[in-house]
Amino acid sequence: MRFHAEELSIQFIETLVPLMPKIKQRDKSLEDQLRRAACSIGLNCAEAAASDPGNRRARLFTSAGSARESQHALRQAIAWRHLSAGEAEASEGRNEPYDPGTEPIPRSRRHRLRGDVGGKTTAA
Repeated sequence: MRFHAEELSIQFIETLVPLMPKIKQRDKSLEDQLRRAACSIGLNCAEAAASDPGNRRARLFTSAGSARESQHALRQAIAWRHLSAGEAEASEGRNEPYDPGTEPIPRSRRHRLRGDVGGKTTAA
């Protein structure tokens, strides 16, 4: 199973390409952190696609955390005046807050997440 967020993460990285040299010139550590966080979004989604349900959920939440981290790194680059808000705007639009609950769950696993046991729904 492939997640839509995998493709979005590639598009996000493509929008970062022209910004990274400018950030790196002024703050090598922030550039490295942003690069690693941006890569982590898609990598964790790809790992989730081949994981069991428990690990899938954990990887998707890790991916969501990396998306937020990337957004904040861009905000810091603006705050430190490494980038203008206009320069970062195109990238931020590609990295909207990610909700792991929006990714598809295989039918065979849905009942476990809802709390269904033997055809009966349990209280969550």
